[in-house]
Amino acid sequence: MSVRHSSHRRAQAALSAEIGAHDGTLPLVVVTHHAPHPDCIAPAQCGTWSAGSSASDLSALTDSGRAALWVHGHVHQSLDLIRPGGTRLLCNPAGAGFANLAFDENRVITLA
Repeated sequence: MSVRHSSHRRAQAALSAEIGAHDGTLPLVVVTHHAPHPDCIAPAQCGTWSAGSSASDLSALTDSGRAALWVHGHVHQSLDLIRPGGTRLLCNPAGAGFANLAFDENRVITLA
């Protein structure tokens, strides 16, 4: 196994343990640099090398319903979607040179 794969697996296991240990008394917010699901990639980028460098398939974590909100970066388009378990995936990047016209500098998220 390459160093990259073993590093990813260690990070995924640690993230899974943290999410699993959450007691649920407050809404859980997860923040990662890379996107946690392939659906976070723009359709035009699907299947490209850059898609593989931008998102992982962490469906087991995003679909578990344990996290209320998962905020991520690394992609250049805005995203706001709900996974089957109820976890909201959110990305609000300005983009290079503020090229993302959907960027909302006043965005505020309230969790119940």
